[in-house]
Parts: sequence; structure tokens; C-alpha cells
Amino acid sequence: MKEKKLIMMMTVINTYVISLFVGVIQVFQALDREATPKGYLLHVIATDKGYPTSHSSTVTTQVNISDVNDNFPQFDSDVYTATLVEEQNGTTVIAQISATDADEGNNGRISYSITG
Repeated sequence: MKEKKLIMMMTVINTYVISLFVGVIQVFQALDREATPKGYLLHVIATDKGYPTSHSSTVTTQVNISDVNDNFPQFDSDVYTATLVEEQNGTTVIAQISATDADEGNNGRISYSITG
């Protein structure tokens, strides 16, 4: 019985790999949605082996990156200081605390609590 060998020829472009004969696009390294929130636009060219003239066609593929909760909330200041006059009533605002999170959707939604 003759042994069959399958040779995978691939092209690597930045973060993507495409199989030259199958057309499967794979990620070559980890992607970060926050670094490229609009995703990636890939231009793929298919070329035949025609002789004497080969032909080709191009397609654009939009790759959107789904968010994962990979960022911590960041406070707008390292320290918040408030001074309160003695005997203030319970409706007095003493400070406005603010934080942001680079994640989107529920992953970036912030709630606050006091401990201690």
C-alpha cells in the first residue's frame, strides 16, 4: 500500500493564517477587542492555476472580536478626599466617585459598594 502525504501550504499575514488549498482562515495569535474595537478587515485572493493565463478573485472578510471580561475597572483618581461638617443630614453628598472599564456590555458595567 502506498503512503499518501498531505502537504499543508499556508500563508501567514500578521495575526492570521490561511490554508492555500482549503481556504480555512485561522488565528495565529491572541486578539484583543479593546486594541481593535472595529475588528479586522481581511482581503482574501483566490487564484487558479490556469495556463497560459491564470485568473483571480478577491473577497473582503470582516472579523469581529467578541468581548471577554479581561479588564479591571479603573478609578478616575487614585485617592478621593471628602470633608464633612459635623451633624450633616443623611442626604448630603460628600463625594462623587467615578470608574471606567474598557470592556463592553455587561463586562464593562460598573457598580459601587462600600466595605470596611
